Amino acid sequence: FQAEDGIRDLVRSRGLGDVYKRQNLLERISKLGLILGGFFIILGTLLLVGNVFGRFLSFSIPGSYELFELMMVIPVGFALLYTALKKGHVIVELIISRFPMRVALVLEIINCLASFAAWILVAYASLQMVRETGWLEQSDILDLPVAPFRVLFFICLIFFSITYLADMAESFRRLIKK
Repeated sequence: FQAEDGIRDLVRSRGLGDVYKRQNLLERISKLGLILGGFFIILGTLLLVGNVFGRFLSFSIPGSYELFELMMVIPVGFALLYTALKKGHVIVELIISRFPMRVALVLEIINCLASFAAWILVAYASLQMVRETGWLEQSDILDLPVAPFRVLFFICLIFFSITYLADMAESFRRLIKK
């Protein structure tokens, strides 16, 4: 959900996500990730429901919560990317819409730059966790390797950050054009 925020050019934008039509690869990756993420959400839900019902029958599935936590990296990481590509992230439209177009564009550029910097730091921290713990770290109960999930999340965060750069470039282009 996002209403038109007044910053985007109605003639060029025509709604959500058109800025990213040139980013076909990212869109394909995000859609594939969403399908994969949906599969893991269903699988995780079945796992947790089976565990809850199993407890009524005096048995539980060992490591079900641990497995669920690892599986959720996939839908969360790709949902961030998809949301950014579709411009579904939260924008403070109430405040920005009150400014003249040039000021609003400058504020959008600043927001994109700050968001890019913040998410790159999060991505860097997740990569550092892999470096510090190495590829040998395993989950507590099931002994599953944790590093592949962290690397996948790192990749999703890099793609997510790139969308902010694209937004910033588009806003900058429009600012120069005005």
